[in-house]
Amino acid sequence: MDGRSILLILQGKRWNDTDLGKRGIGFGYYNAKLALVQGWGYRFDRWKYVQGSASCKLHSCRKPQLYDLDTDLGERHDLADERPEILNDVKHRFLLWHEPVMES
Repeated sequence: MDGRSILLILQGKRWNDTDLGKRGIGFGYYNAKLALVQGWGYRFDRWKYVQGSASCKLHSCRKPQLYDLDTDLGERHDLADERPEILNDVKHRFLLWHEPVMES
């Protein structure tokens, strides 16, 4: 994970946005190479992009998934097919985030 001080949040202030706008955060990495068997996810604003998982045995969970956490906190309604433009944007942001984090 990319390190970041939480001091501003503890002081009741907001984090500054990055050059790409709002900050995102990724999770679920074991090494720099992305592998569906291990899976990964990325949270950006209200959206969560997920692909693969160590517990995923079905083909459906190996494809990219998109969830709107403002309306579906339980991640039960995959919006990837309904909102491909958002999925592509969040996937792009994930890749921009992933590369430098894995290099560090």
